[in-house]
Amino acid sequence: MKKARVGLFCIGLNTYWEQFDGLKCLVEENYNKIYERMPDSVDCVSAGLVDSFEKAQNAGRLFGEQQVDLVFCYSATYSPSSNVLPVFQKLDVPVIVLNLQPRQSENFGQLKEIGQWLGTLSCAAAPEVTAVLLKKGLKFSVVTGSIQDEQVTDEIEQWCRVANVRANLNDCKLGLIGHAYPGMMDLYVDETKIYNEMGVFTEFVELHQIKNELETVSEEAITYFKNMILERFELDVDENAPEFVNLCRSCAAVWKFTQEKRLDAIAMHYAGETEGEYQPIVGPMNIIFSLLMAMDIPCCVEGDIKTTIAMLILKVISQCCATAELYGMDLDDDICLIGHSGSSDFALSDKKPVLKESEVFHGKSGKGYLTQFFVKEGEVTLLALSEDDKGNYRMITAVGRSEDGDILMLGDTNTRVRFSMPIREFINKWCNAGPSHHFALTVGNYVDLIKKTGYMCGLDVIEIA
Repeated sequence: MKKARVGLFCIGLNTYWEQFDGLKCLVEENYNKIYERMPDSVDCVSAGLVDSFEKAQNAGRLFGEQQVDLVFCYSATYSPSSNVLPVFQKLDVPVIVLNLQPRQSENFGQLKEIGQWLGTLSCAAAPEVTAVLLKKGLKFSVVTGSIQDEQVTDEIEQWCRVANVRANLNDCKLGLIGHAYPGMMDLYVDETKIYNEMGVFTEFVELHQIKNELETVSEEAITYFKNMILERFELDVDENAPEFVNLCRSCAAVWKFTQEKRLDAIAMHYAGETEGEYQPIVGPMNIIFSLLMAMDIPCCVEGDIKTTIAMLILKVISQCCATAELYGMDLDDDICLIGHSGSSDFALSDKKPVLKESEVFHGKSGKGYLTQFFVKEGEVTLLALSEDDKGNYRMITAVGRSEDGDILMLGDTNTRVRFSMPIREFINKWCNAGPSHHFALTVGNYVDLIKKTGYMCGLDVIEIA
């Protein structure tokens, strides 16, 4: 996964520095505390203290040259907005205003000097900053608290994770092997529109391109994937059997092709027979895709580009993603069975998934391996990327709880999910929001981060449960 670049600068009024001894040093000291607490998940580009119009222009140039995905503006003391707006004159990125005072509280009765008071005056500039950002038409949000506040640290970390989503979408090359499943018209997309609106570029891939790699992979790569499969899956095989070695060769070939093409995600559907020249690739693709997801490359079946993008979003913010759909209802127990055939993510479970050979890929041609993962008990988040009647993309999300109980043991990943409302009501609301029949799933509750992602990427978010 790619790291976002986030800009960070501090504002103040240069007139104060000669008037109040030690105030500038205090402001810079507090700024350094914030800089040191920026998470390692992003690359932080620091413009330092901006206390004049000219320094604001320089900060804007720096952030533009570094192509930052998000900017944090720390309001340390009062500052005129002329120290802020020039930063964004030619820079169109979201802004997080850090309205942070040095400590949780002050003994105001003991502040005898104006300079002491100005050193605590973070909230005076925040409304002026947000006023000019609003007039500029920039996306912004405010984080209020103290520098040492753990809640503030969490909010900054969340915004950095969301910046990583923006960075990964804006630089994503998504490989489409084949095409969308014929007739699943809810999956069809305009790839140019997706690139223009989200930055995701579709690389069209033919199976013969991957087949050509089968004879070029190294023995070291085959051994690497052999060990990976034996370690991660629950299976009983002869690791020297020709069928197993060929499976590992196919894994290595797809991985090699993925690296050569610099693919960040993959969607695939192949409609031809798998008995011929492409059988070594198509048959074990569920295994291959599961291994790729363990290597941070989301993979979706049935050529579903929108769900692949939703999976990428969840992978960035939660380190886990899977393709899912509504499988069936237990109206007596008030749960929905949720899952999907195909590949999945090892991060879904603490248990090893199982492999099962199948004589038929239902609804598709050919045969091969099924992978069944067992979803952890606890909260799960659903995320669908869909379009409305005007063609606008939006995200639909919900949180439920994965519970222990009877599931389908057919070789597909599936789990029992209970929601905060009756299952009839949930499915009605989910369907009325207009999602595709596929969606992405992860373990944990990430609705707040999804809302931030929607805000950051200009996508409406519909929360169902």
